[in-house]
Amino acid sequence: MAIDNSAEKDLYTVYELDGITYLPHYKEPFHYVSPGYDGEFNIKTYYASELVAAGARPTQQLLLTRARAVETANKPQRAYERARR
Repeated sequence: MAIDNSAEKDLYTVYELDGITYLPHYKEPFHYVSPGYDGEFNIKTYYASELVAAGARPTQQLLLTRARAVETANKPQRAYERARR
């Protein structure tokens, strides 16, 4: 199995509702966005509780590391350092 060190990725909870995957917002904790979110014209965000109430089911996906995760870390880690854990 090859390790992909080209971009840092982490496992995040995403929500699927009617074939649409809602991803965690890149900077805002506890917010999820739908496809097409751009922060300018499409600015609607959702809380996990809203998605669950609508019937969404949570799943896990590897996504690019979110900015808030990098900001809260004491020391930035490179992908190969995290792969060793």
